[in-house]
Amino acid sequence: MKKCIAVLLAASMLLSLAACAKKEETTKKKKKAKKTTEETEETEETEEPTEDTTETTLEPTTSETTTAATTSTPAVVPTPDDQLIYLGLDYPQQDNDWGAVMGENDLGYVHLKCDDLYLLEVAPNASPKLQDAIDEVILDHQDFNQDTYEADRQVLFTLKGNSEAEGYHHTYRFATELFRADTQVFSFAITESYDFEEGEYETYNFHSSTGAPVTQDEVIVDRSAFIDYMKSTLAPIGDDEWINSMAELAEKGELPFTMTYDGINLLYPNYYPYPFVYVKIPVSGAESLFNMDYFKHAPQYFTLFSDHLGDESVIWDFDGDGKDDVVEATSEFDDTNGGCDVHLKFNGNEYKTSDEGIIINDNALMDFCIMNTDDGYYLYATMTGVDSSFDTAVFKMENGTFKHVMTYEFIRFSYKGFINPESFEMITEQLVMGIEDFYNQFSAMGNGGKLDYQYGYFSAYGNPYITRADITGEKTDDNLVTIDSNFTIPSGSAIQTAFFSPSDDKLVLNVITENASEQYYVVVDYSMPEDMPKINGEALCDILENYDYAF
Repeated sequence: MKKCIAVLLAASMLLSLAACAKKEETTKKKKKAKKTTEETEETEETEEPTEDTTETTLEPTTSETTTAATTSTPAVVPTPDDQLIYLGLDYPQQDNDWGAVMGENDLGYVHLKCDDLYLLEVAPNASPKLQDAIDEVILDHQDFNQDTYEADRQVLFTLKGNSEAEGYHHTYRFATELFRADTQVFSFAITESYDFEEGEYETYNFHSSTGAPVTQDEVIVDRSAFIDYMKSTLAPIGDDEWINSMAELAEKGELPFTMTYDGINLLYPNYYPYPFVYVKIPVSGAESLFNMDYFKHAPQYFTLFSDHLGDESVIWDFDGDGKDDVVEATSEFDDTNGGCDVHLKFNGNEYKTSDEGIIINDNALMDFCIMNTDDGYYLYATMTGVDSSFDTAVFKMENGTFKHVMTYEFIRFSYKGFINPESFEMITEQLVMGIEDFYNQFSAMGNGGKLDYQYGYFSAYGNPYITRADITGEKTDDNLVTIDSNFTIPSGSAIQTAFFSPSDDKLVLNVITENASEQYYVVVDYSMPEDMPKINGEALCDILENYDYAF
């Protein structure tokens, strides 16, 4: 079942889910077109397409796509005076599907979570050739994850009631990280795929207007000097083996990098809670090593992430005087008050939250980003909580100093590469059916830098449970339109959290069925007393077989 990870404002739920259904149809068309391409290639020697067929083909053939991505004339690089525009993009767009059965004593499950990079057809800045280039490098990985998951799901359901089912805890994840998506450059990385080895990833940079690759030599104009600069920049990481491996790849012209507005990123593995930390090689101070036509200009509203090189920093002309400014962020734990004193610097001028009498209830600052919004620049610091959670502290940047706006508990950015301040995804931890990650689209616009979630329902698709009692509720279709207002989920069913509305404590359960196309939603009443969450007034430990979460 296709599910959109960004859920739906109650008033616009029907339209949003209808768009999600359209996305599924489009994805099927893409895959169908790909298969049609393969069939065409097999008959190429004996049958030549007519002129009319060529004009109406949904996708070019594989050989045509490859040619476009390797031999097309590179696009004219916009000058720094040109205004970049965001491409139309529905990101992140995901398949999120589960299979779950009860063994003898415990649950077995399989889980598919598959990203898609999909340029919206209605967006005037989206290039068909760019979509072809993206599809060329992601479709095979997507298909592998989807096909392996579906085969494993069929096996799982044959083991219902069998102890062998309890050994099935398999997740198939195809994950991407977007870094730029504008009229000049489309840059992303594939950070996870079931056909990857541990620590494996792929990076891609494309000219947005042609789909042609942006090569290392187009971006880096002095290879030897750049390698020396890269080594010195990365030295604080302290991993000489990894640094030398990057230098060797750069020497061959094969550096696996992504692009931002203020530098290039390298992916350093094993960084919780994200699969990689994105280490920035800034262009500031090393402009002679880079083709600066690619850097130091951005769309009207944009985000810059810190460099992840020890003392976190961002370099940009924030005050508009034509000179680079340096913003730095550190923190110090206050043993007396049991919290964190955040230290921020603008060109060396230091601000401390303790100066405002504020101590943030966290352990330390992990990293930060700066968003240019309709109300100026705001700094968003990701804080590590005292209970291993993550919080987000917001600061207003103005006149070379900072002011604390507020701190959001148990909330963090889903992605650390690309954020359009007008709409982006964040994760919040909620105690619903255990501790679960809930997702929503947020905006930093129009409210003094505060993070406003855009949809009334948060989405989760959390771990499944098996019911040990009947659960009554309101059965709905995929658009949450009522089918049966007095429906009963029978005992022995596999359920999971799908959506949750904190404003009215409405919980939407997804009922997992053997035939994925027959899955359905049920809306139930939810409450959260201090001792135990309840559905329809019944404690979860009384109605779920494998519920063992202790409060």
